[in-house]
Parts: sequence; structure tokens; C-alpha cells
Amino acid sequence: MGYNDKRKEYEAIFSLLAYKDELSVEKNDQFRDLDWVYIAGQLINNRVVGIAWYTMQNNQLILQNVPSEIKKAFKIIYEGQKIRTQTLRNYVDDIASALTENKVPYVFLKGTILSKVLYEEGMRASNDIDVLVMKEKISKCGNALQEIGYIQGDISESGEIEKVDRKELVFRLMNWGETVPLVKIINKPFATNVNVDINFSLDWLPTGSEVAIKEFIDNAVMYNSVNGIQWASLNIVNFLLHLCVHLYKECVLYEMIEYNKDLQLYKFVDIYAYVRQFNINWEEFVKECFNHKLQQACYLALQYTCEFFPCLCEDERLTGVLKQIKPQQPFSLDDVIDPRNGKNYKWAIPLKHRVFMTKKTAYLKEV
Repeated sequence: MGYNDKRKEYEAIFSLLAYKDELSVEKNDQFRDLDWVYIAGQLINNRVVGIAWYTMQNNQLILQNVPSEIKKAFKIIYEGQKIRTQTLRNYVDDIASALTENKVPYVFLKGTILSKVLYEEGMRASNDIDVLVMKEKISKCGNALQEIGYIQGDISESGEIEKVDRKELVFRLMNWGETVPLVKIINKPFATNVNVDINFSLDWLPTGSEVAIKEFIDNAVMYNSVNGIQWASLNIVNFLLHLCVHLYKECVLYEMIEYNKDLQLYKFVDIYAYVRQFNINWEEFVKECFNHKLQQACYLALQYTCEFFPCLCEDERLTGVLKQIKPQQPFSLDDVIDPRNGKNYKWAIPLKHRVFMTKKTAYLKEV
């Protein structure tokens, strides 16, 4: 099923996700006579049901077009994500306390913070708790987490923690920029376990971003949790830089495409909403892009987010930034890398056509 076959459904999905912008009357009309089963599947697969449901709840003209069973399912997912977010915050408190007590400089990344400062409870749920540390602090960070009950390994299909061998540990360190997760089984409603990813790189390479990470951590800002525990995270500019680099990293890695995680829409919505929510110091953003050689990643992440959310193009400051950081010969999101074997690939189909596809590797051509 091609992009043109479901163009109305695709356009409706992006309208639902642009929750920071008011829908026009004309946009409301686009929600009639749609394949809502298809839309529901895509929203679930892209982990954005909560955001779409938030938009729907605030617009009766949309709701009246949505089948009742789908509305019920969306509400259950939204409420479940709310419970999960509330539960995981207690474990974030424990992790923050453990790292502080063990004198491990760190910052929390992505959904852990976004669910606090950007989204209402229920809109976005995180699969993991991401922590960024300096590479030389990995062992100390891991030990601090193990002291509070975390075990390094992967969750099996039966829900048990499976330890991985040394070969796999080294592979992930060398090719993912993060360690094998540390996991704790908690068996709470909507949260059977807590996964902690220790990040030490901005991309998939084990070295090269140490200076940027040190600066990010040195310039951390603090947030107070509902229990009064302080969480360290990135300042506004560095947080956006990291969102862009993370999106770029997962879009261009062959392994992420194999797992169908390359173009999950929640990552694009994070950037769209963050730009809409905060008064970004764009001069500082551009400066940091050049200081840490992040122009390519940030240009592509912002450019393609604008493609999905054209409302961002109305901001002349943002369009000006894109002109400033555009590389002379930019790598593109049509280019794919497989660091496991050194091979490079190109997409044979356009970006928008592959966002909602599965089994995408068949459309990659080796170069």
C-alpha cells in the first residue's frame, strides 16, 4: 500500500500530532471518511497515540468522526501511559539520588524530562530511562545502579532478565554509543520493568563526542520532582541539540531500520513541540552546532521535522538557522550506514513514502 493510496490518512495523522497549533476549520473537514483502523495502527506503531488522543479530546469535530471502539482504545492507552509515567518518576528519583550520592555527574535525556516539561501526563510514555555520562564514568554509574537493584541484561519474551555475553557488551559499546541496559523487574500496572540506558556518546561511535558531553553535563540544569528530588538534565539549547542528534542517529543506522525504529514519529513530534514550547536561543544553538561539529545532524533533523510539520517554516528564525548550518554537501536521510560491516546504502523511495512502512530494508540499495 503506497503513500498516495493513504494520503488523506497520512495528512490526518500529522494534523493530529501538531498539537501545539490550532486546527483550522478546513483542517477539521479532513477527518471525515477516513480509514480509522489504519490510522490507529500507525499511531500505535509510531508511539504517538497519547498525543493524537490529546488533540482529539480538545476537538469535538474530530471526535465525532472517530469510531467508538477506537476512541475507547485510545483512552485506555492514554490512561495507561499516565499511570506508567507516574510510576517511573519514583524510579527516576531513586536513580538521581544514587548517582548524586556516588558523585557520578549525569543528565537525564529525552522522554524522562519531556514528560515533565513538554507533555501532559498520558501524552508520551518512555520505554527507557536514558542517562548521559562521561565514558570514564560508565562503570561507576553501572555500579551505583546495581547497588539499588538493577541488573545488566535484556528482557526475554518470558519477562526474565537475560545477561548478555562479553562479545555483545563490547559490540554495543562500539556501535551504539550506549551500554547494554540495566534492568529492574517491578511488576507494576503498565510498567513491568524499568530499563536504564547509560549513554556515553552522541552518535553510534565510541569516541569523538567527549568534549560536547562534558560541556552538556557541566551546563546541566536542575528540575525538582514531585517528591522534591533534584534531577539533572540538559539546558534548553543542548536538549534540542541532543534531540536532533538522536533522531539523526536512529534514522541513518541500518540496524534501527531492521527494527523499524528509524522514523518513529514521536521523535519528530518531540522536536516540533520543543521548538514550539521554548524560546530557543538560536544564536547559541548555531554556535554549539559548529563548536561540536553537529551541523549535519541538526540540519537534517530540523529540515525533515519541518517537512512533516510545515507550520515550523513560519518561524523565520528557524528557517534562517537552517540556512546557516546547512552543510555544503550534506549527508541525507536517504543515506544509511551499517557500522557492523562498513556498508553504505541509499533509499530507493522518498522519505514520506517510507514513514508508515514496515520491512523497509527491501527498499535499500547498497552503494
